[in-house]
Amino acid sequence: MPPKMKVLRAHRSSKSCTDSCHKNPRVILRPLLADFSIQNRYRFNSPPPSASLYNKPELSDIKLKVGNDTYYGHKLILSAASEVFSRMLNSDWLESHTDVLKLEEEEECIKVFDLFLYYIYTGTIVLSESYVVPLYMLADKYHVTVLLDECVKIIRNGLKIFITKSGSMSPAASEVQPLSGVGQSFAIGPSSHSSSSGDSASDDLTDSEASHDHSISLDECSRQSASRSSTPDNQPGPSQALADPPQKTVLVASETFSLPLVMRLILTCHNESISNAALYNLEVRLANQISLGVFSTWNELDQVFLTRVLSDRHFYCKEFYLFRAVISWLQFDAKRQTEDVITDVLQHVRFPLLKPCYLYQVEQDDLVSRSSATKQLIQEAIRYQLFKSCCHGDDRVRWTGPQFEERLVRRP
Repeated sequence: MPPKMKVLRAHRSSKSCTDSCHKNPRVILRPLLADFSIQNRYRFNSPPPSASLYNKPELSDIKLKVGNDTYYGHKLILSAASEVFSRMLNSDWLESHTDVLKLEEEEECIKVFDLFLYYIYTGTIVLSESYVVPLYMLADKYHVTVLLDECVKIIRNGLKIFITKSGSMSPAASEVQPLSGVGQSFAIGPSSHSSSSGDSASDDLTDSEASHDHSISLDECSRQSASRSSTPDNQPGPSQALADPPQKTVLVASETFSLPLVMRLILTCHNESISNAALYNLEVRLANQISLGVFSTWNELDQVFLTRVLSDRHFYCKEFYLFRAVISWLQFDAKRQTEDVITDVLQHVRFPLLKPCYLYQVEQDDLVSRSSATKQLIQEAIRYQLFKSCCHGDDRVRWTGPQFEERLVRRP
């Protein structure tokens, strides 16, 4: 069938017809070209042919023994999906010469291995936060990169940190900003040589906050602060700050994953972004528990992990609360109450950030008195509090470093 023709009328230069009109036709015929820009396009996806072979004995040339379960596999499909399977099944390894491949997996990974194998055959899987971690472990072990990347996204989302203000704890979503748990940092407090502000992790404790403590007298500290409030420079004293406290920065951690699981991610995860996010999530949850006087999880930490958390500058918690938590940790087990352990743990508490009234009480603590090195740190912190505004020379140089720096909040 010939193409459709489009009729184009010739342009007439005058009303009267001239001889040229008879020589040239009045219409010009040309093919009407197809316009592909207006055609609809449709995408159609179907399961790959390998999906019909999932756990089927037909054409199977390998059996996967996982715990008490046995799965029918195919070397070609497994090798194409996983670099690890490819090396195991197509090399000089012993596994390449057997019909049964026994895989040693952890208990939680055994429970989701069928989902993992189904993804290899079909490219389809439903991910849930309740079992994404063991799937991540399997994808990482066998180098299934696409599944690994998706699991990382879900795990990091479950480790989010939210930042708000203590005076704006309303449910409005606009007042809560999510943090990724990794990234840059910003100082929410002043420098180590300036007075504390409302957003710093300083020890301007309210009466309700200090009521959890039974070893340090807030009333005595408040009376001492009030006696200094009438200084000639008319600077507001700490008692005035207690009467009208500014807004404080509050961190809220997602509790999608249990604390033991978060700790496991910190210690065993090879992905740096996940391990860092898990560490920050754990620190925020521990700090919130410590501020409420709850030390059950904290007291169960081993010494190495405890010192790691205390030495982290992003462990955002009032220093007075941290001292109280360390004392609780030491009292939890009598074996910890040696001079070496006391010194190793308390050296990470930033005593120069405590106010003199608290330092006075801290110095008289029984466990502190057992460590000569810790007593020296407290004496140096007292000198710092007394002379920080007029120090110079060697003192200015000596009063620098992590012990004299405010703890920071990590920003994405």
